[in-house]
Amino acid sequence: MIGRCGFLVLGCLVITACATRKPKITGDLLEDIRNPDLAFTTRIALTEEVPAAIESGTISQTEAVEALKDIVWMRRLPAPMRAVALGQLVGEHGLLTNEEGLLLVMGLLPTETDPGIRLAASQHVVRHNWVEATSALVRSFSKIDRAVPDSARPEHLALLELHRDKDIEEIVFDTFVEHSPDEDRQLGSRIRRDAWNLLSRLDVDGEMRVNLLSGLLDQPPPENDPMLSALRRGLLELRTIPLTGEELEWLTDLHEGKGVGANGWWEGATDAVASLDAQQRRGIRLRHIEALRWAKANRPEWFAATRAELLTELDSRLAAREHRRRATDIMKFRSEDLSSNQEQMAWPDLITALVIDDAIQTARIRSALFDQAEEDREDKTTEYGGIIRISILRDEPDTYVAALYAPKPVMRESDTSFVASPEMLTESTTALAHYHFHAQTIRNGLYAGPSDGDMLYAARYGRACIVFTALDEVTLGVDLYQPDGVVLDLGEIKRPVGSS
Repeated sequence: MIGRCGFLVLGCLVITACATRKPKITGDLLEDIRNPDLAFTTRIALTEEVPAAIESGTISQTEAVEALKDIVWMRRLPAPMRAVALGQLVGEHGLLTNEEGLLLVMGLLPTETDPGIRLAASQHVVRHNWVEATSALVRSFSKIDRAVPDSARPEHLALLELHRDKDIEEIVFDTFVEHSPDEDRQLGSRIRRDAWNLLSRLDVDGEMRVNLLSGLLDQPPPENDPMLSALRRGLLELRTIPLTGEELEWLTDLHEGKGVGANGWWEGATDAVASLDAQQRRGIRLRHIEALRWAKANRPEWFAATRAELLTELDSRLAAREHRRRATDIMKFRSEDLSSNQEQMAWPDLITALVIDDAIQTARIRSALFDQAEEDREDKTTEYGGIIRISILRDEPDTYVAALYAPKPVMRESDTSFVASPEMLTESTTALAHYHFHAQTIRNGLYAGPSDGDMLYAARYGRACIVFTALDEVTLGVDLYQPDGVVLDLGEIKRPVGSS
């Protein structure tokens, strides 16, 4: 009897559990649409009944709009259901007014991750001829989708449809120019950053942007627009433009005199660039300027050297050193020697590499780096990093400094990840390089050299970067890597004798 009663109770539980898996439609249309226990196909079908329910007076339009908006913004729901809800709101006979629909789509597109919703929203924009949504389309298009070629992205096609007299680069550039952060400081900055990052994909080497910017040079500098002023000044005086949105923010900070050592920096940088001939300026980027400024004052013989002579100088330094290749993940197949990378390295790259090499060979820098590596190894919550810069002390005009910027507690992801703090980015405008450590253990040679994530960091911020890898108690491996993918093994450095 006990067994039978137990079985009966269990059976009741099973029956009840099965019943809960097949919830019934209650007849309350909006509640049923919101009910996560109903099948998605059922909820999609119910969503399509909303207009008829409004017309019959079963539900109010205000209630329906709120329910449909909830669905559109609920990104965990399947795209078909969200697309149907979006169509009910902004379609040909949508429940929203033209202005309300435009605001909804402009809010949705910039951060939307689902390609189906991006397609649906782009189609609605074209159908309504919402030219005002251009900036939202640009911001959406700026997010990388490796599954779809840029030329086939719905945002790309929608932009061309809205602006039939322009090509895509002109559309994005005009969007960039027209959205001054002074008018909308928060949103304007985001639009400009995203537009510039999109241009970095459409115009990889920056040549088209130089041509487009050249059209602004005959005009007076824009008032209350430091970003455009910085671009104009950078092109005229530093002979370069930033390639990414983050690099553009860096140039703007320099133009405004922000960062450690920024006082008087621009004048010295301009003087150094002005002394270069056309061949030396080829390939010049913002990451080179501080090394050029310093070398002009402290290594004038390098400025008189040819590219071949600089290569010989760098090669003679590296040939005498021990080197350690990365021995894990796909990066172990990457070439890190000078002979394999020299064709990609322009004259400014070689100057920068030599200045950075000068810095890391000083006892002061090496002592600081080994102390910081020990701090990093003891802290299991993050990797440590910082910047190599010139001292700002009056009696140290040519002294290098390794300034540590440990990530803030809220920014620490893991012991194998370094996240640059906002303070590090703001204060590193005149830095020679950014750096971080691979020092989880004393012998970490398997991970010598930058990871794929490290390379993405360099490309995003446009910086010359260094990774220092712990090889043993007294040895660090040094790898310099550039935004263009060049990685150069600078060899090993030793802890200075007598340093703690």
